[in-house]
Amino acid sequence: MKFSIITPTYNRGHTIKRAIDSMRNQTYDNWEMIIIDDGSTDNTEEIVKNIQQKDDRIKYIKAKQNGGVGKARNLGFQNISQNTDWIGFLDSDDILVENALKMMIKKIKEYPNIKHFAFSTRYENAKSGCKIPHDNYIGDYESVLGKNSEVEGEFNTLLHKSIIDDGFHFEESVNGYEWIAWLRLAKSGVKILYTTTTTRIYITDGESLIRTSNKSKKFYENSKKGLEIILNEFGNDLKEANRNKYAKYLSWYGRSLIGIGNIKRGLYFTLKSFLINPFELRNIKNILLIGQK
Repeated sequence: MKFSIITPTYNRGHTIKRAIDSMRNQTYDNWEMIIIDDGSTDNTEEIVKNIQQKDDRIKYIKAKQNGGVGKARNLGFQNISQNTDWIGFLDSDDILVENALKMMIKKIKEYPNIKHFAFSTRYENAKSGCKIPHDNYIGDYESVLGKNSEVEGEFNTLLHKSIIDDGFHFEESVNGYEWIAWLRLAKSGVKILYTTTTTRIYITDGESLIRTSNKSKKFYENSKKGLEIILNEFGNDLKEANRNKYAKYLSWYGRSLIGIGNIKRGLYFTLKSFLINPFELRNIKNILLIGQK
């Protein structure tokens, strides 16, 4: 059984070795790590290529230009070995626990009909990164939408290669917002097995490919685009499954509109969010943002 682990990276020379080491320290050795460099300008390439000389399981592909995390992951799909069975993901500032792959194999053998696993995550301070009703919970589209808030947080996803072969991909028109891809996959009928088995640790001293402390107009434009896709494709289903979560996304959308200067329309969606959930505190932040414009 072979695993392909896809790692997008952008200017993470200070964290990429740690992520690679967590793969090389695995207690199971039939894997490849596909590192997609999304146009880094630091020493990422030098670090990865030095490790490549010692371990040919590391693949390094450098994109011609920065295209976003979704595009990078899709490029990773295109470089998976033909004899791969399962595809996982690891951000370049996080790590896998050393027996992650063996624990994945155990679950795969226990549930041979499942093609989408969601393993639990935790932070370096041991705090859990997710919540599920119980171990080995079989989820569906409503679970991903957040019905009854039964499933929440960040998971370490593992996909059978047949899902990729059937056309699964991340949305490339927006940076981040991988939830769009998970919603589309679940809506197509693919079940998810959520497990309390923890395989990934989030390290908070790095930054993701889309986090930024400077909320620029470009940041808000990207947010607007991603939220529009979610609300247009899944808004009605989200409203039915979890009204408070729907209100949260309306508030975020209102904030993105305010951020690009469309105050009137931003206020409209902020009010719409408030009417659904008066306790959605993000709406206060939206009003405060107006004062900064």
